[in-house]
Amino acid sequence: MRDVRFGQFRHSVEIKEPGQQRTPSGDFEPGEPVTFCNRFAAIRGLSGQEAVRARAVEAETTHLIQIRTDSQVAQVTPRMQIHFDDKLSGRVRVFEILSKIDLEELGRVTEFTCKERVS
Repeated sequence: MRDVRFGQFRHSVEIKEPGQQRTPSGDFEPGEPVTFCNRFAAIRGLSGQEAVRARAVEAETTHLIQIRTDSQVAQVTPRMQIHFDDKLSGRVRVFEILSKIDLEELGRVTEFTCKERVS
């Protein structure tokens, strides 16, 4: 059983879904990401042993992000991204969602395995 303390959800994150824009020919092309929802999350970089276990599922996992489950979080898909405005580094960190699981299948916390996009 994983230890989930709700005081650990201290990072304000924005979950964004891919945007689309119509071209002059009427087709759609990727556009700026659109905000899906804002939540508080726990963000952890993976230790060596955790990374080995996580990479058994997803080869490029760099972070685990936990968010309390609600009706909107339950609809998040791996096509979306998690944006975190890191005040310490002064930049917005973007995490690509690789997979998501409902911790312990209790509907309380959703855990996302993510890869940080470095630009």
